Amino acid sequence: MMELQERPPPCHAACSSRALTTLFSVLTFVLIPAGVVALVEVGDAYLLLFLGQLMLAI
Repeated sequence: MMELQERPPPCHAACSSRALTTLFSVLTFVLIPAGVVALVEVGDAYLLLFLGQLMLAI
């Protein structure tokens, strides 16, 4: 009898470690600094305090 090869689910291809590393880098070095600059420019710097506390809580 022929054995079936186990294949990972399709979602694992999208969630590879390389994709997660790239996503983390983009988030850390692009999106978060851009968000901080935007909040300071708009004058909603108090939101930065809230977001900082939220990140520390997580």
